[in-house]
Amino acid sequence: MHVPEGEVAGLESTIAVLAAESARPVDERSADLQRHLLSVLLLRVERWYDAERSERPEPYDAAVQLYRRFARVLERDFATHHDAVHYADVLAVPPAALSQALTQASGRSTKELVTDRVMIEAARLLRFSDRPVSEIAYLTGFGDPLYFSRAFKRQHGAAPSAFRDSARGLVPAR
Repeated sequence: MHVPEGEVAGLESTIAVLAAESARPVDERSADLQRHLLSVLLLRVERWYDAERSERPEPYDAAVQLYRRFARVLERDFATHHDAVHYADVLAVPPAALSQALTQASGRSTKELVTDRVMIEAARLLRFSDRPVSEIAYLTGFGDPLYFSRAFKRQHGAAPSAFRDSARGLVPAR
Protein backbone atom coordinates (compact mmCIF):
# COMPACT_ATOMS: atom_id res chain seq x y z
CA MET A 1 0.00 0.00 0.00
CA HIS A 2 1.24 3.48 -0.82
CA VAL A 3 1.29 6.10 1.94
CA PRO A 4 0.64 9.57 0.50
CA GLU A 5 3.75 11.79 0.64
CA GLY A 6 2.21 14.42 2.91
CA GLU A 7 1.13 11.73 5.40
CA VAL A 8 4.46 9.96 6.03
CA ALA A 9 5.59 12.26 8.87
CA GLY A 10 2.22 11.95 10.64
CA LEU A 11 2.26 8.18 10.27
CA GLU A 12 5.79 7.93 11.65
CA SER A 13 4.84 10.22 14.53
CA THR A 14 1.81 8.11 15.42
CA ILE A 15 3.91 4.94 15.32
CA ALA A 16 6.56 6.57 17.52
CA VAL A 17 3.98 7.65 20.11
CA LEU A 18 2.44 4.16 20.12
CA ALA A 19 5.88 2.56 20.55
CA ALA A 20 6.77 4.95 23.37
CA GLU A 21 3.48 4.24 25.14
CA SER A 22 4.02 0.49 24.78
CA ALA A 23 7.46 0.81 26.35
CA ARG A 24 6.19 2.69 29.40
CA PRO A 25 5.40 0.90 32.65
CA VAL A 26 1.79 -0.26 32.73
CA ASP A 27 -0.67 2.00 34.55
CA GLU A 28 -4.47 2.37 34.63
CA ARG A 29 -4.48 4.40 31.38
CA SER A 30 -2.07 2.26 29.34
CA ALA A 31 -4.61 -0.03 27.69
CA ASP A 32 -6.94 2.83 26.73
CA LEU A 33 -4.12 4.95 25.31
CA GLN A 34 -2.69 2.07 23.32
CA ARG A 35 -6.11 1.08 22.03
CA HIS A 36 -6.89 4.63 20.90
CA LEU A 37 -3.49 5.18 19.30
CA LEU A 38 -3.78 1.88 17.47
CA SER A 39 -7.29 2.83 16.31
CA VAL A 40 -5.95 6.13 14.91
CA LEU A 41 -3.20 4.27 13.11
CA LEU A 42 -5.52 1.64 11.66
CA LEU A 43 -8.17 4.16 10.58
CA ARG A 44 -5.57 6.21 8.73
CA VAL A 45 -4.16 3.14 7.00
CA GLU A 46 -7.67 2.01 6.07
CA ARG A 47 -8.41 5.45 4.60
CA TRP A 48 -5.31 5.25 2.39
CA TYR A 49 -6.05 1.66 1.45
CA ASP A 50 -9.63 2.51 0.46
CA ALA A 51 -8.46 5.50 -1.58
CA GLU A 52 -5.92 3.34 -3.38
CA ARG A 53 -8.46 0.59 -4.06
CA SER A 54 -11.04 3.02 -5.45
CA GLU A 55 -8.42 4.24 -7.92
CA ARG A 56 -7.73 0.69 -9.19
CA PRO A 57 -10.34 -1.91 -8.25
CA GLU A 58 -9.09 -5.48 -8.03
CA PRO A 59 -10.94 -8.60 -9.14
CA TYR A 60 -11.16 -9.81 -5.54
CA ASP A 61 -13.05 -6.78 -4.23
CA ALA A 62 -15.95 -9.05 -3.25
CA ALA A 63 -13.59 -11.02 -1.00
CA VAL A 64 -12.29 -7.81 0.58
CA GLN A 65 -15.82 -6.55 1.18
CA LEU A 66 -16.81 -9.87 2.77
CA TYR A 67 -13.66 -9.74 4.91
CA ARG A 68 -14.66 -6.28 6.19
CA ARG A 69 -18.16 -7.46 7.03
CA PHE A 70 -16.67 -10.50 8.76
CA ALA A 71 -14.29 -8.29 10.76
CA ARG A 72 -17.21 -6.24 12.11
CA VAL A 73 -19.12 -9.37 13.14
CA LEU A 74 -15.98 -10.93 14.59
CA GLU A 75 -15.32 -7.86 16.75
CA ARG A 76 -18.86 -8.07 18.08
CA ASP A 77 -19.06 -11.85 18.61
CA PHE A 78 -15.55 -13.26 19.22
CA ALA A 79 -16.06 -13.71 22.96
CA THR A 80 -19.18 -15.80 22.52
CA HIS A 81 -18.71 -17.57 19.19
CA HIS A 82 -15.55 -19.40 18.17
CA ASP A 83 -17.08 -21.49 15.39
CA ALA A 84 -16.79 -20.57 11.72
CA VAL A 85 -20.37 -21.69 11.04
CA HIS A 86 -21.75 -18.88 13.23
CA TYR A 87 -19.96 -16.22 11.18
CA ALA A 88 -21.02 -17.79 7.89
CA ASP A 89 -24.64 -17.89 9.08
CA VAL A 90 -24.60 -14.26 10.21
CA LEU A 91 -23.08 -13.19 6.89
CA ALA A 92 -25.47 -15.45 4.95
CA VAL A 93 -22.75 -17.29 3.04
CA PRO A 94 -21.71 -20.93 3.02
CA PRO A 95 -18.85 -21.65 5.47
CA ALA A 96 -16.56 -22.82 2.65
CA ALA A 97 -17.21 -19.64 0.64
CA LEU A 98 -16.48 -17.49 3.70
CA SER A 99 -13.23 -19.30 4.39
CA GLN A 100 -12.20 -19.05 0.74
CA ALA A 101 -12.92 -15.30 0.61
CA LEU A 102 -11.10 -14.66 3.89
CA THR A 103 -8.11 -16.67 2.74
CA GLN A 104 -8.05 -14.75 -0.53
CA ALA A 105 -8.30 -11.37 1.23
CA SER A 106 -6.06 -12.05 4.24
CA GLY A 107 -4.21 -15.31 3.76
CA ARG A 108 -5.92 -16.72 6.88
CA SER A 109 -8.92 -19.04 7.27
CA THR A 110 -12.04 -18.19 9.25
CA LYS A 111 -10.95 -20.36 12.17
CA GLU A 112 -7.47 -18.82 12.23
CA LEU A 113 -8.88 -15.29 12.25
CA VAL A 114 -11.34 -16.12 15.04
CA THR A 115 -8.65 -17.82 17.12
CA ASP A 116 -6.24 -14.92 16.60
CA ARG A 117 -8.85 -12.38 17.75
CA VAL A 118 -9.79 -14.41 20.83
CA MET A 119 -6.15 -14.85 21.81
CA ILE A 120 -5.36 -11.16 21.29
CA GLU A 121 -8.13 -10.32 23.74
CA ALA A 122 -6.92 -12.97 26.19
CA ALA A 123 -3.36 -11.60 26.01
CA ARG A 124 -4.66 -8.05 26.51
CA LEU A 125 -6.66 -9.07 29.58
CA LEU A 126 -3.73 -11.00 31.01
CA ARG A 127 -1.39 -8.08 30.56
CA PHE A 128 -3.64 -5.22 31.63
CA SER A 129 -5.92 -6.73 34.27
CA ASP A 130 -5.56 -8.65 37.50
CA ARG A 131 -8.47 -10.96 36.71
CA PRO A 132 -7.85 -14.63 37.43
CA VAL A 133 -7.00 -16.83 34.44
CA SER A 134 -10.27 -18.73 34.92
CA GLU A 135 -12.26 -15.49 34.58
CA ILE A 136 -10.31 -14.49 31.47
CA ALA A 137 -11.06 -17.92 30.04
CA TYR A 138 -14.77 -17.31 30.62
CA LEU A 139 -14.66 -13.74 29.25
CA THR A 140 -13.08 -14.97 26.02
CA GLY A 141 -15.63 -17.70 25.49
CA PHE A 142 -13.98 -20.75 27.03
CA GLY A 143 -16.08 -22.80 29.42
CA ASP A 144 -13.08 -24.80 30.60
CA PRO A 145 -10.07 -22.88 32.01
CA LEU A 146 -7.78 -25.87 31.38
CA TYR A 147 -8.74 -25.96 27.70
CA PHE A 148 -8.20 -22.19 27.56
CA SER A 149 -4.73 -22.56 29.09
CA ARG A 150 -3.76 -25.21 26.54
CA ALA A 151 -5.09 -23.16 23.62
CA PHE A 152 -3.35 -20.03 24.91
CA LYS A 153 -0.04 -21.85 25.31
CA ARG A 154 -0.36 -23.29 21.80
CA GLN A 155 -0.88 -19.77 20.42
CA HIS A 156 1.62 -17.81 22.54
CA GLY A 157 4.16 -20.42 23.58
CA ALA A 158 3.62 -19.80 27.29
CA ALA A 159 0.94 -20.63 29.83
CA PRO A 160 -1.35 -17.69 30.69
CA SER A 161 0.24 -17.01 34.10
CA ALA A 162 3.77 -17.14 32.67
CA PHE A 163 2.70 -14.87 29.81
CA ARG A 164 1.25 -12.38 32.30
CA ASP A 165 4.41 -12.35 34.40
CA SER A 166 6.61 -11.95 31.32
CA ALA A 167 4.43 -9.17 29.85
CA ARG A 168 4.68 -7.28 33.11
CA GLY A 169 8.44 -7.78 33.28
CA LEU A 170 8.27 -9.95 36.39
CA VAL A 171 10.18 -12.89 34.94
CA PRO A 172 12.12 -13.43 31.73
CA ALA A 173 10.14 -14.97 28.86
CA ARG A 174 10.88 -18.65 28.23
